Amino acid sequence: MKHFIKINGLRWTFYFVASEDEHLYMDNQRCFGVSKFDELSVYINVDLEVPLLIRTLRHELTHVYLFSYGFSGEELSEEGICNFVECYGQRIMEDSQYLASTNILKNQEKELKISLN
Repeated sequence: MKHFIKINGLRWTFYFVASEDEHLYMDNQRCFGVSKFDELSVYINVDLEVPLLIRTLRHELTHVYLFSYGFSGEELSEEGICNFVECYGQRIMEDSQYLASTNILKNQEKELKISLN
């Protein structure tokens, strides 16, 4: 299943895939989520427990926001990171909740509502 989010004019595609999906591998290591900047796509392991899935969404969305606004995580100082979170942290939280609350987690709906509150 896929969903779209537009960030600073870039249309990102979020794919929610099974844990064995080939897109979840980076450097021969399986990951919870992977952002592919050259494709403007993000792959998220849909088989994760809800709290971990939401953390993974927030993590990958942070990568996406950094890229979309022209930042590299390596170039930000502690103060730069704080400024970035100040500017975009709320939106990252809102986007992660939107993605998590869509119908991708039908069978975990009750648990999801509890986790988001």
